[in-house]
Amino acid sequence: MSSVTVIIATYNGEKYIKEQLDSIICQSFQDFTILICDDCSDDNTMSILLEYEKEYPQKIKILSNNENVGFLKNFEKLIKYSEGDYIAFSDQDDIWTENHLELLLSYIGTNDAICANSDLVDENGNSMLVTMKDVLKIQDNISGEYRILTRLMHENFSQGSTMLVRSSFVKDLIPFPNGIKYHDYWIAIQAAIRNGICYNPTSILHYRQHGGNITRNFKSSIIRGVYNAKKGFIRKHSAYQYDLISLIDKKLLSEEENKIVNDALMFHKSIKDRKIDSKTKEYFKSNYEFIFLTKKGYWLRYFEYFWL
Repeated sequence: MSSVTVIIATYNGEKYIKEQLDSIICQSFQDFTILICDDCSDDNTMSILLEYEKEYPQKIKILSNNENVGFLKNFEKLIKYSEGDYIAFSDQDDIWTENHLELLLSYIGTNDAICANSDLVDENGNSMLVTMKDVLKIQDNISGEYRILTRLMHENFSQGSTMLVRSSFVKDLIPFPNGIKYHDYWIAIQAAIRNGICYNPTSILHYRQHGGNITRNFKSSIIRGVYNAKKGFIRKHSAYQYDLISLIDKKLLSEEENKIVNDALMFHKSIKDRKIDSKTKEYFKSNYEFIFLTKKGYWLRYFEYFWL
């Protein structure tokens, strides 16, 4: 089976990085190396990393930045220096299950990328009795390139720390374009319009929730935004989606994919400009499960109340 480079972008991760590294080192699939780049931590993260590199010289390689560049540029650097056939993304504070890599490699098939489910745990690693599949309302029938692409036009379902990608594919995506906030979202979109991205509902990591996360579980922020529409939460979201989708190179798209992208652009422009016409309404009714990821009747009432 092909080799994997596990990449970890660290910053002030001393509290949890040992537990994460231990969980990766104990994987059932062992043909991997761990490449870590520290982004100028001012705690003991670097000392811990160097200890692990000394103990596992064949498994772990440490890089460091001369100045803080942020997680997006840090992951970009890690992709550049990765050498495996596949790249697996890891956060510094999660805990992998023993078969994390084995499952992803078994199911990626001919796709450019795969992602999976995760269990949410509190800062002490205790289960919160919910998975990201529940939080993100990922449908059991999400598989299929057009359903996945439509979903990605409205919200990301791919959790980066569960993602495995082909190196040859992702290296072509760097440098990431200006205007994207999260590498995993952009990678998922690009995979969807190339050789595909698939989703496995099996939980392969414990996703830690705490105040220091770079990107946290956003369920609560969505709820707050939904019930506080006067602050323009939904319009700001559509404005970002519009800008993000506009970065897609349409030369890569099939006729069906081009229609999906153009329809989504139309919808997001209508929402951000508050110019709702019959075409926007019809699109919403046809795609409510991808737009607000919940039951049809409730959100149609919400949509009509605030916008129509």
